[in-house]
Amino acid sequence: MTRSAAASGAVEHIQQLVQSGELKPGDRLPSERELSRRLGVSRSTLREAIRALVVMNILVPRHGDGTYVSSLEPELLSAPFTFALDTQPALQTHLFEARRVLEMQTAVGAHPFEPRPGVRVSLSISAGAARFRLDGTTFDELMAAADERMYHDKAGRRSRSSGRHLAKQGERA
Repeated sequence: MTRSAAASGAVEHIQQLVQSGELKPGDRLPSERELSRRLGVSRSTLREAIRALVVMNILVPRHGDGTYVSSLEPELLSAPFTFALDTQPALQTHLFEARRVLEMQTAVGAHPFEPRPGVRVSLSISAGAARFRLDGTTFDELMAAADERMYHDKAGRRSRSSGRHLAKQGERA
């Protein structure tokens, strides 16, 4: 096995430790010697894997103190992806197309309707763009309605929570 393949395996193993909860945000990694023995890789291969995980913002090195699991905040973990999108505009197009396909599937799965006899629901993906028709409603119309509904649901929750917050402040006064 090549060193880079071993490092990739070590990266995956450490990611699994984080995903399984064995390593939690803020936890210090075991010593290099212990972790390399546990993963069955050399210390130099382990260092390569740790560098890769640092670049992905999964791990954070603290000079003289060891390496720790980052906070794993979404904004932190998505930073490398965001940078790639900002520097390679073609990726934005691919991402948008993937989003449309996923949204289409979500809309179909979540749309509360029971077609009347004879009404056809059809889905097609052509020329890289998702198209949806449901009883005369286009995918874009359906997504706009879903966005509007979601916005109103969130605004309603904020209003109710603001009302509770104001009520609690009134109780304290």
